[in-house]
Amino acid sequence: MAKNKKNKKAQKNSNSQSKKQSNNIYFIPRETGQILNNLEKQKGGKFQYDNYSLLLNKFYKCQEDSKGKYEFDFNEMAKEYEFYPKAQNLEIKKLIDQINQRVKAVSQAYANIGYQVKKFELKTTSPMVIGLGNDSVLETSLTLHHTYGIPYIPASAIKGVARNWAINNIFDLNEGDKDRGALGDQSFCKIFGSPEDSVLGERQGKVIFLDAFPLCNIKVKTDIISSHYHNYYTSGKNNIPPADYLQPNIRKFLVLEEGALFKFYLMVKDKDNEKITLGSSEEYQGTILELTEKLLKEALTIEGIGAKSSVGYGLFG
Repeated sequence: MAKNKKNKKAQKNSNSQSKKQSNNIYFIPRETGQILNNLEKQKGGKFQYDNYSLLLNKFYKCQEDSKGKYEFDFNEMAKEYEFYPKAQNLEIKKLIDQINQRVKAVSQAYANIGYQVKKFELKTTSPMVIGLGNDSVLETSLTLHHTYGIPYIPASAIKGVARNWAINNIFDLNEGDKDRGALGDQSFCKIFGSPEDSVLGERQGKVIFLDAFPLCNIKVKTDIISSHYHNYYTSGKNNIPPADYLQPNIRKFLVLEEGALFKFYLMVKDKDNEKITLGSSEEYQGTILELTEKLLKEALTIEGIGAKSSVGYGLFG
């Protein structure tokens, strides 16, 4: 019992000393926190990281207010992304060039073994956030490459937005089954693949989608979600009406600024790149690769990709 009290007292003193040294609070193991606090002290109160993903997901900093509550500074985190490469004498443009050279080499390797490759570039015309609902202690998230630490668009998201666009606009929102809708269309199943209950049965799609990486440095900024009737949505059995006198509940999140240029890659085997017709529309006739490119470009420029696309986020032009 006495030993436990002694440990608690030591921990309290340690936390108190950490707060005196820095206003930043790290929610990480104590020993790791002590190392970071020492590094910050050596660096004049600010320690820089060369991987933004590591900073955002592991070593995010909170500040304690006068009431003892911890608050995450989204504005500071947005600034950190702009400056973090310079702290380690890294050129972000050089890193991005190296990543794109690697992706280009991958596509060339596929071309050498009998694949046709389609590539194109598009620039965002509105803020974009991929992975807003991913698991995060900060309630909101942003998809960053685990190794490189830069924002990117996963291939799964690219394929998903093209597939969803086809279902909504060619098959009237009807995914269907083997007898109707998108899954009842052979061309759709050839492009995107299909489950067992489809006209072609369980199969992989013929088109390969690659991750899309930026071609230039991307700026990260803070945006807000404002729920005007938070008490109404969370009242449960209290039945609080959605009235104008309720206080809005504001939540901040990180987004990518508009103007980011991304490069997209699509690939299909030469022998599989047959001419098809999607649905019954003459507008969607062509080879598998041509139609996939058409669907993806329409989805990105009209509907958008990522979270909050219904209110104008994630659009390309």
